[in-house]
Amino acid sequence: MGRMFSTSRMLFFVSILNYSFLVVDRLYVEEKFDRMALGEYSVVMFIFASLFTVPSILTELIFPKVVIQVIEKNRIFFLKEKSIVFFGSLFSIVLANTLMYFLLPYTKYENLYPLMVIASLGVIPYSITAILYHVINALDLRRFLVFSLIASLFTYMSLLFFATNDSLESVVWIKTLSGYILLLFYMLIIVFNKKWSEKC
Repeated sequence: MGRMFSTSRMLFFVSILNYSFLVVDRLYVEEKFDRMALGEYSVVMFIFASLFTVPSILTELIFPKVVIQVIEKNRIFFLKEKSIVFFGSLFSIVLANTLMYFLLPYTKYENLYPLMVIASLGVIPYSITAILYHVINALDLRRFLVFSLIASLFTYMSLLFFATNDSLESVVWIKTLSGYILLLFYMLIIVFNKKWSEKC
């Protein structure tokens, strides 16, 4: 019962931190700029959110296999599976940007196309972290998962408040960078856990 409560608590913290990643930038834009800028930013982030579903769906299709092999075979590197999610996501990004290039001139959002391209690049690291997330969970390293999310969120917020200028573009770039920061922390968890296991 205690272990179940601890696991549930860790998953709860993970959910809260993931939600914070989604809202902190919008709160910052509303405070830093104005409602019009927030509206434009929300349109740009809609593209990010739409493309984000691709690695999520692809990962959900293969994650049972990943979890089973981590538990039964102690496998932690899934090059084939990551490649499927990565190239599937990359294809969707290229396709979306191509379609937007031709379609946006017929809308009032044509000026947002460069920001949408930048935001779409932020999906790339999640095509890898999506599988790493399940590996970390299968290894029962949820405490490290929470720590990595806290560290990533702190880094992300620090960049937002201290590294942005007076342009919406800088906020979008930092949003894109946040995914790569999270990927770095996830990879550190996997690598250091493997080295620790080999020593033991």
